[in-house]
Parts: sequence; C-alpha cells; structure tokens
Amino acid sequence: MSYPHPANLVAMDEAAARPLLKTAMAGFHHFRDHNLQDDSVPADPALAEALADFIATGQPTQAEIERRFAQLRQRIKDMPGPGVFAHYAWPDSGFEWQVKSAMIRVASSSFFYQPEVLARVAQVQLLCSDNNATCKDPWINGLLTLYLRLYAGQSDRCLPMEMIPSGDQLLAIARAHSQPQAMVYQWLLGAHGLQEHKAETIDWWAAIAQDQATDWLKALSVNTKGQLCEYLLRPVRQATQAHYPALLQLAADGNDKIRRLAKGLLHQTHGDAQAAAPLLDYLAQHYPQAKHNVRRHWAALTGTLPGAQHCLKSWLASESNAAAKTVLQDALALLAEVAPAQQDQHSWDIPPMPPLPECVIPQDWHPILQGTLERTRAQRQQELDESQDKRERKRLRESLAALAEINEPRLAEMLANLAAGEQDGFHGPFFHAFEQAGLWYHPQTPLQVTIALPYGDGRYWYQHLDKPVMCAASRRELTDLRQFIAILDKITDGDGSASLPWFMMSQQWYPARTLPQAVAHLRLWPFFAENPQYIEQGLNNKVYKIDNSVYGNAILEQTLLIMGDFPSLPHPWAQALYQHAIGTGKTLRQLARDSAERIGIQPDYIFPGLRAKEAQLRQNAADWLGELKCTKAQAPLQEAIAKEKDPLVRAVMMVALARCGGDVSALLTPQALAGEAKAGLKKALPKSMAWFTPELLPSCRFIDGSAVDPAILHWWAVLAVKLNQPEGKDIFAPYLGQLDQPSRQALGTAVLTAFVDQDLRCPSDDEAHDYAESYKHQRLSSYQRWGAQYQHKTLEDAYLDCFKEHKAELLGSALKDKGLLALTGEVAVQTALEPLDRYLRKHHQRRAQIEALLLAIGHRQEPAVAQLLLALARRYRSAGIQQLARQLVDQLAQRNGWTAEQLADRTIQTAGLEQATGASPFAYGSRTLALSLGDNLKLRLEDENGKELKALPQPRNEDDSDDIKEIRSWFSNCKKELKAVLEQQQARLSEAMITDRRWPVADWLQDLHQHPVMYRLLQRSLWQVELDGQWQSFRPTEDGAFINLDDDELDLAKGQGIRLLSANQLDAKALKAWRKHLKDYKVKPLFEQLLSASLDLTQQQRRLNHHRGRLSQSSKLRSMLTKLGYRPGNADAGGGYFDTYVKRFPSLGMAVEFGFTGAYISESDEPVALDGLSISQGGTRVDLNWAPANLLNAVALDYETVASQCELDPQWESKIL
Repeated sequence: MSYPHPANLVAMDEAAARPLLKTAMAGFHHFRDHNLQDDSVPADPALAEALADFIATGQPTQAEIERRFAQLRQRIKDMPGPGVFAHYAWPDSGFEWQVKSAMIRVASSSFFYQPEVLARVAQVQLLCSDNNATCKDPWINGLLTLYLRLYAGQSDRCLPMEMIPSGDQLLAIARAHSQPQAMVYQWLLGAHGLQEHKAETIDWWAAIAQDQATDWLKALSVNTKGQLCEYLLRPVRQATQAHYPALLQLAADGNDKIRRLAKGLLHQTHGDAQAAAPLLDYLAQHYPQAKHNVRRHWAALTGTLPGAQHCLKSWLASESNAAAKTVLQDALALLAEVAPAQQDQHSWDIPPMPPLPECVIPQDWHPILQGTLERTRAQRQQELDESQDKRERKRLRESLAALAEINEPRLAEMLANLAAGEQDGFHGPFFHAFEQAGLWYHPQTPLQVTIALPYGDGRYWYQHLDKPVMCAASRRELTDLRQFIAILDKITDGDGSASLPWFMMSQQWYPARTLPQAVAHLRLWPFFAENPQYIEQGLNNKVYKIDNSVYGNAILEQTLLIMGDFPSLPHPWAQALYQHAIGTGKTLRQLARDSAERIGIQPDYIFPGLRAKEAQLRQNAADWLGELKCTKAQAPLQEAIAKEKDPLVRAVMMVALARCGGDVSALLTPQALAGEAKAGLKKALPKSMAWFTPELLPSCRFIDGSAVDPAILHWWAVLAVKLNQPEGKDIFAPYLGQLDQPSRQALGTAVLTAFVDQDLRCPSDDEAHDYAESYKHQRLSSYQRWGAQYQHKTLEDAYLDCFKEHKAELLGSALKDKGLLALTGEVAVQTALEPLDRYLRKHHQRRAQIEALLLAIGHRQEPAVAQLLLALARRYRSAGIQQLARQLVDQLAQRNGWTAEQLADRTIQTAGLEQATGASPFAYGSRTLALSLGDNLKLRLEDENGKELKALPQPRNEDDSDDIKEIRSWFSNCKKELKAVLEQQQARLSEAMITDRRWPVADWLQDLHQHPVMYRLLQRSLWQVELDGQWQSFRPTEDGAFINLDDDELDLAKGQGIRLLSANQLDAKALKAWRKHLKDYKVKPLFEQLLSASLDLTQQQRRLNHHRGRLSQSSKLRSMLTKLGYRPGNADAGGGYFDTYVKRFPSLGMAVEFGFTGAYISESDEPVALDGLSISQGGTRVDLNWAPANLLNAVALDYETVASQCELDPQWESKIL
C-alpha cells in the first residue's frame, strides 16, 4: 500500500537501523539504579537488545515482550521509552544524548516508516506509557507520545518538525492500521506547539462533515472541543447538512463554553431566515428523537435563529420534559416581544463613509524645517572644526553629507511625499529636524503625519493611539472609524483594516475596558455593521483573522463595549449581550449593562433570567430589573416570587418588585417578614460575620408602633452581607420603610458603629501595657545602638513608644461584611461622615473600607456629602479612591440634571447662614439670636439688639432643654461647616484658576455671588469677564459691585463668561496696579493670583530642572509639597519608595510630577535633592510650551517656591544617601 510519511526521509535498511535501535533502547539499562520499587525482582539487562530485535524483525514475540514488561512493572515506576534515558526528555550531552539522537535518526529514516516497524515502535512506547497496556491495544497514542518526546528539547537536539507527519498523514496512518482516528484528533487538538502546528494542516470543516465525526467528538475533552471550535472559527464557512450532526452535538454539549462557541458558529452561518431554513428543517426532523437534555439545548439555540417560531410552537405542543418546556416557553415569549425584523433578518441603515480629510501640510513647515536644517548643518560643521577625534570627525562628515542631500527642492519633495501618505525616506536628518522644530505639537499637524512619522517613545503608529498629538488630529479631522482605517490602509498598504480592530479589541497599549483615545470619539458601529464577523467572533473572545492569544476575557470585554455604539442589535447578539448582563462575571456584567443602556434597554431579554437554573442568575436578573425600576417587570417578578424557594433570591425579587412599582404589601407584613427571616436564618450564615451577634442590634418598632422581632433585623443584616453591596440603600428601602424613623436611624447607627469598631479593633490598654513591659528593655537597647539622636531616650520613653505602637495595631477587618453598610442609609449625615473622616485621616491604608464607606453615602443629597466627594475627587493620595469619588460625583450630578461643576457650585454648605448680606436670625428658646459672617471669615453671633456674643448664652428657665440642646448641636455643626467650606472652596477656586474654568454669567451670579459664604470669598479674589470679545479684570466689592482698576463698575449681565484671573494673563504694569489696589482696599487675597513665573523654554523642553540638586530634608520637602496639594506619586508600586510627588488635574486630564532623588514613606528624615518638574497627559510627558498657560504658570511658581526653601550645594550628590 502507499504509506504516508514525511518527505526527504533518509534511506536506511535493517542492518543500519539495528545498532541505532539498540542504542535508542539503552535507557532500559538504567533500571538497576533508578526508580526501584522491589529489589527482590531480578533486573532484565537484555531487554534493550530484545526490544531492538522486536522492532526490527518482530522477534521475540509480542507475548514475550509483554511478559518481560509485566515483570519489570513490579520494580519500575516510570518506563523510559524509546530514545529516552532514565525518563529524561531534555538531554544535554553524553550518553543521554546518544540515546535520544539514535532514536531521532531512526525516526527520520525510511526504515521507520515501514508499516510493521512503525506499529512495533508505537507498541513499545505504549507499553512504556501505560501500565495496563498490551500489544493488542490501539497503539496510535504510543506513536503520538513518541513524537512529542522526540520533538521536546533544544532546536538542534530534537526531531525536526518537518520529519514528523502532518495532521492529514497521521490520520492516514491511523486509517491504514485501523487505529482509532479519535485519538489522533484528540492529540492534534492539544495545546503543545507541535500539536498546534500539525493541526493547522487539517481541514477541520471537512473533518466534522465525516460520518464518524460525532463518534470521535464524544472522545474529546472540554479543552480539545474548545480548540476545535476555535479552528472552525478560522475562518467560518457556510455549514451544510453534512456539518449539522457535529455542530449540533457541540451545541448540546455539557459544557457551557462549548455550547456558546458552537452557537456562535451556527449564528455566523445562519444569520437570516433563508440561511437558517435548512438548519431548522434538520432540527425539526431530529428533535423528537433526541434526549431531553439535548432537546433543551437545541430549543435554546433554535430560539435565536430567524424564522424559528413555527418549530418552537410545534415542539412545545409535544414536549414532556419540564426543563425543555420552560426553555421553549421563554424563547417564544421573547420572540413575541421582539420586533419581527429583529427576529428574522436584522438590518441597519448604514450611513456612507464621510469623505477623507485632505492632508494639507502647513505652509510654515517648509521654512521652519529649512531653518532647523541650516542650524543643524552649522552646528555639525562647528563640531567638525573643533573635533580632534578621528571617529567623531568621520561621523560628523557623514552627517553633513546626509544633511547636504536635503536641499530646498528635496525638502519640498519630502513634504509632498508626506502629504501623499508615504512612510519611507523620513528617517535621519529629516526626522531629527522635524522633532527639533517641534512640529509634532504644531496646532495643524495632520493625522496622516502622526501615523506616517511615529515619534518619541514609540516606533509604530499604534503606540500613539492615546498620545495627545494623534488624538487632537483625529478629533479635528474625523468622525467615523472607517475614515481612520482608510487612512491607515493608504499608508500601511492595507494593514489598517486588520490591525486597528485588533488593537481596539485586545486592549493593547491602553487601559482595560476602554477604547484608544484617538478613536473613542468616532462613530464605530458602521464599520462593525459592515464587518459583523468581528462582533460574532468577539463574543467568542476571538478577533477575526487574528490568531494571537489574549489573556482572560479581554476581547470579549472590548466587544461588549463596542456593541454599545450600535443603534440596535440582531436578536442573537442581543441575547448574548443580555446573558452577560445577568451573568456571574462582575466585569462582563457591568460592561454588558452599560452597553444595553446605551442602546436602549429591552426588558424582555432579562425576564428569562428570572427562571434560570442558577440562583445567582435569577438574583442578578431581579436585581437589574429593580435597578431599572421597570414597571413591565411586575408580572414576571410576581410569578418568579411565587415559585422561588431560595430565601436570598426571593428577598431580592421582592425588593425588585417594590422598586418596579409592584404591590409588595403582602410580603412585608410582620408575619411575612418573620417567616422570611426564619427561612433565611435556617441556612448557614456567612462565616465572616461571626462577630456580628444579634445583641449588637437595637430594639426597633414598626410604623404602627409594634415591636420588631429581633430575628427580622438579624436576617436583614445577614441578607446585606450576602448581597455585599454597601451602596444598596435602595435595595433595603422596602424593608426599612416598615420601621418608624427613630428605629431606622437607630438600626443604621448601630450597624455603622459595629462595623467600624470591628474593623478598627485594636489591643486593649492592658494588652498594650503587657506588650510594652515585655519589650521596653529591648527597645531601649536598640535606641542606644541607633545613634546620637536616640541617646536621650529613657526606659519610660521606650515603654511609651512600645505602648503606642501596639495600641495602634489593627487586629481584624470587617471588609468581608461591608454589605452591612447598606442598612446605614438613614443615619444622620454627621454621624455617617465622622467614621469616614477618621479613616481618611488616620487609616488611609484601608482603602477598600474607605471605598465601601463612600459607596454607602454616595446616594445622599446633603451638601456636606457632595462637598466631601468633590474634595476627594479633586485631590487624594489614592488614585482608586479619587476615581471612585469622581464617579459618585458624576452620578450625583446626573441625578440632579447638573454637570459636576454645577454640583460643586450648588451644594456649597451655608454654615447656617441664609443670605449673602445681613444677619440670619434663629430661635434660641424664648430669644431670637442672629448669625452672620464677619470680616475675619468667622461666624459672628448677635443678640436681639445686634450686640456681638462670644458664645451661646445660658438658657432661661422657661426654655425647653431639648430644644436648647438641639440648637447648640446645630451651632457647633455650623462652625464645622464653615471651616470645611473655607478650606474646600479656597482649594477649589485656586484649581479653577489653574484650569481656566469658565462660568456662564448667570450661573456665577446665582450660585456663587448670592451664596452666603462665597459672597465674602469672591471679594478676596480677582476675576475677569468677557465683554465684547475682550477679557476685563474686576473685583467683587463688599457692597455687591464689580469694579475694575479705575473703580469703574462693570455690567456683568452683558458678559459672555467669567473666569478667575491668572497672573500670566496680564502684563507687569497691570499686575503691579492690582497689587496696589488690593493694598489700598486692605483686601487679604484668598490665594496668590498676581505672581507670574519667568520662563525661557526651548521648543521641545519637557522638564523644568534649573533647580536640580537643591538640598532639603525629606520631611521638610514632604511638608512643603503637601501644602501645595502634591501627593507621593509611586510609593505603592515601589514598596513604599517613591521619587515623585504628583498633583493631578482631572478636568484637564493632566498631572504634574515633581521629581526628587527619592525616599521611603515610612523612613526617618534624610537628605534629598530636587530633580525636575514635568507635566504629563495620558502617562506621557508633554512639551511645556504645549501645556495650558495657567497650569504652566502655577506649577512653575510651585517649583520656585519649593526651591527657595532648599539649599544650593555644589557637592549635593555626595550628600545623598
């Protein structure tokens, strides 16, 4: 017969092969010394020669070989196998290599591929690999294992890839010997590099169309089935009748991932009613005979196919299995709600691609580049004239020769080529001149240039998708992703249409679950609607036409993100999106929900989740419906509640029904709540909340005054921990709404107190005393060794230090029980903020707890909460907490229909003041007192006659003591509010100046100028109003006027906008005049506005470093920069070590980095030196000339201020540790 084998085999006969085989079997000689189990069994030193004879001639017999192997198995753990010495697969040299190389030579020969020889080699390998094997067993696995063994190792010490049969040849060998092909398929679908290489030669679509495909599919593992589906996706073909048995077998697999992949394959080839008809006919024919679990999965698949209603109705009429019947009912119910066009053949009205922008090279580029080249030539010539080094002179002459080639005509030609999309010929002198001239930051740099000439820290265009230059050009020139891809195709010879989608969908070079900034503003969906295979395969976590593997669910995440850009989705896509939206993966769930909301929620896709088999899916579906307040969900929720047996899920469904407007009164009676609590507490409680005993809960009452069963409160606490949503105040609103107001506050206060006490639990005073007594002598001894600064320490000092340290240790954590905070929504605002302030000041390392506390108050509308969140969003040491605060601010602003800036202006606390001018009266027992804001920005207390009081007077006998107590508490809070407002608003206005914020005049007058506290603060700051296109400076006065330097009043009502004055906006004469104005009017400025930094920047300068090397102490530098709003920049990533202080400006998307020589956060004081100051955007330093002028002026002043407090020392480097 014609026997399959690799090409270019070495000719070899039996005589040449026998000595090589004996060497290849020599690994068996080592039995005396390795892997011995039973020394009583004699060794078999002649086995190697017998095996060589057996392979070459078939003698001794199979039975004899099996007998000798059986005897050895009593003694040997692991058989080495042919070509292996003592089970080593990676021989380096010596005898081990002789053994393996002999087998490699045989396996590369024509002798090896004699059918009988090949079978006997494989039988020997099988006997070595499987303790229960005989020569009559299928030996093909032995051959495949041998190939893996011989291929392993260094490239020059292994069987070459081309000497191993292809996938098709391996299958032919199996067929020739009547060996199971399933074993070959299983092997080809493995994860080893050799297996993947051989699998690529297989036509997998043809393989699954074979009659026996369903048989070998059954033998595959989950991983190999998944690999098969991935091969079938490269690329997808049109499935035919021959493919249906295998594909539908995969679609009914017991593994969810395999089912999902198989459904994706079928969806891609049956996207419309006409294409789906043959598949539906096949399903209709075979559905009745299928097993019930297969019918269930086929029913789910069919529900996603166009034109499937007739099949589904027919099957439902005869279906006897409850699970399959439920799936059929859900599919039909969903299809009844979905528009017919979306069911059968969804289409979009895809707009045409906008015209491509013309790449216009700015006219000033030619003279700028010409001048730069001439200066470079002069510099090189001067260096050549001065240089005495032979090599250096040669390099300079070559550089001058290259520069000479770029004359004016050649430069014009190069610029024309650049405009035409050429990528070549722009390195060397031209590229250097382009960078030296700073043309990357030219305001009109075309997008095509940013692609054709990548620069800076990246060589390729895709490394600049988040860089400011490319982003600015893209925003200026493009509106549609197809335009970007067309420009890329033009420049990269068609590479853009494949590469840009890959970078978008695989999270390359930009933050996870976001799009590159250069394309994020573009309309995306038309490209993906024209190329739906990207979404189809993306839902399977693959990128179309790309084989690169990506960690985790990166591609799926990006696909869900991109789907949100579509105006509508086809039925299968919508089903996939909503399945993820109620799934168990938190990240995928949120991404899918966000996209569904961007498109428009379709609740009918959520309802099937209420009947899902997994409790978590039912819970997620109900929770989302409640969050959406979906009135349409009332009936499905009521039906689900009636059937639900899991107490936790039933509680979530009840809450969801209430949030959707349904009647839950019958579920919230004291009797119903007690029954729910009894059922819920029967189940095992979370182990983490063992500390939370029922005794920690207060006595509470229902609205009708009756007492609440303590078990109900305990169950609510358990439910809160299980739900694990500290922000879930709305979830518990139906429950808490059954309690009277004092009980709601008492419950929330008790839970909050218990949580904080548990989380911040520390040793008792007695424990700290015992610890200090035990270690004080050891500590004192250490002090005496550490140096002169500790010589004054006494034993009492050592005791106190040990006591404080031990007392400060935190012994536990309540983080796993953070869901309890969902019960604290009714706590008084000051009570809620006090522990948060405690964490922020003293326990900032407990970031997860701070985040939980922030989430618990994020829903509150009180101004104190809004201003705290705004302060954290502007500046905090932890980027994660800052980001969370920013999200909560955005949510709070959206709830009120405001922007975040409007929220900041409209939630400023008034500190008890009711009007901008005059006193604000309030009742104090039988008297009426008044409150006003003094010139010193402190609260002024007045009696009935307007006389200033130093403090609240003593109450009169007839005054109600409770009222007086409440007023005193209110007055104390007013003083705290004022202190917070002054601190927060001074920082906020200073930042508004730096970021050049603009106010509409009406908003400024209403929100700031009429505010009782801001009215005074505005008088201590300078402003500008835009009148007739010109910015005019003014100061608000005490009597409500707005005056300029000449004391003329300005009419702000005619203004187009208002901003804070920054010194860089005025000349020296105007700055001097305003300083005199403030002095004459005795105005103490709120912050510095009249200092202008003197800067002389080069074209591409990215750092201020003229004070580099100035010395300070680490503690002093930290104190100075902290006061200026900077925080340690990279301490978390460096194990506590950091070398930058950072000040972020989120509204600009920029950060200022103040560098120094570095220190440890917890280290004692040490000398440090200043380095440079830079401004970054998107993680990349920007040219300082490109930075906003106000920002540059402010941070340059910071640099000068800090440097003025440091010492200049020429020997500074020797002083740094």
